[in-house]
Amino acid sequence: MNRTIRYLLLAFALGAGGEAFAVNGDERVSDTPLIIEAERPDIEERTSMKTQNFAIGPQLGVINYTDNAGEDATRGMVGVGIDWNLAPLFGAEVSNVYFGFQSGVNVAKVGGSGANFFGGDSDPGTGLDDATLLMAPVNAKLGYNISDRTRISAHGGGNVFYRSSAGAVRIADDDPVGNESEWDIHPNVGADLEFQVGDNLGILARPDFTLSDETLFVGTLAANFMF
Repeated sequence: MNRTIRYLLLAFALGAGGEAFAVNGDERVSDTPLIIEAERPDIEERTSMKTQNFAIGPQLGVINYTDNAGEDATRGMVGVGIDWNLAPLFGAEVSNVYFGFQSGVNVAKVGGSGANFFGGDSDPGTGLDDATLLMAPVNAKLGYNISDRTRISAHGGGNVFYRSSAGAVRIADDDPVGNESEWDIHPNVGADLEFQVGDNLGILARPDFTLSDETLFVGTLAANFMF
């Protein structure tokens, strides 16, 4: 009987010790600091239509105008566009609004009447084979961000022109004719439709009308790098 009691006491002692060890073990585990890897912020903040301050990029386009023979003509253009957005300076309250300035430069070799899309192969006798047009918009721009990735805007102001041979592109009735070069500026209006297609990259479609005695249309498609 005494032996049985001793065995029971020994089993109880061993069980209590094991439980204490388990508790202590749990305490040691629970006392170990839990290390959680914090979510890392993006290394570079992404620019959206709503946070864009500045954009610049190459553009391709077409110009439709009246040539030296009084005929409707179309030529290709290349250039670069620049946009400054002032809305972010006024905080999140105007994050859906775009207002700022727009500029850049476009160049086209127009040649004389009968020239092809790239300004070559003018009709013989025009003397305008090397006629070139440069156009630089100086515009105000006002738009609305439909979403983080889509914006529609209107622009207006003036288009500055340089014509190496003013007679090749007729804009105003009092323009010089022939090979005389000419700098001038004429009012313009137009629109901008923009889509963001990647991180800090947008696509812009821009129809523009120069308002003068002879209406001149320029349509461009640009890839804009946004900052």
